[in-house]
Amino acid sequence: MIVDSTRGYARLVKQRRRALGLSQGTFAAKLGVSRRWLIDFENDKVPNPGFATILRALHLLGLSLDVRQSVPIDQLADEFAAGKDERP
Repeated sequence: MIVDSTRGYARLVKQRRRALGLSQGTFAAKLGVSRRWLIDFENDKVPNPGFATILRALHLLGLSLDVRQSVPIDQLADEFAAGKDERP
C-alpha cells in the first residue's frame, strides 16, 4: 500500500487498529497519547502528528515503513541544478 499523506496514515492506523480488535483507549495508552488525540488523528484533525508517533503506531500495529525512490536521481539532480528545489 502506498501512503503519501498524514490522512493516509491515519486511515491505515484506524483500519489496522480495528482489524486487531483494539479499542481507541487501549491503543492510545499503548501509543502514549490520549484517547482524544487518537480520535482526532484517526479523523485527520491532527495537522502534524509527529513522525516518531506515526512510526511507533505502525510498529505497535505490526506494520513497517518502506522508503523507495519516487523520482530518478538524475532527474532530481537536474531539478536542483536548475533551482527547482521544491517538490509538490
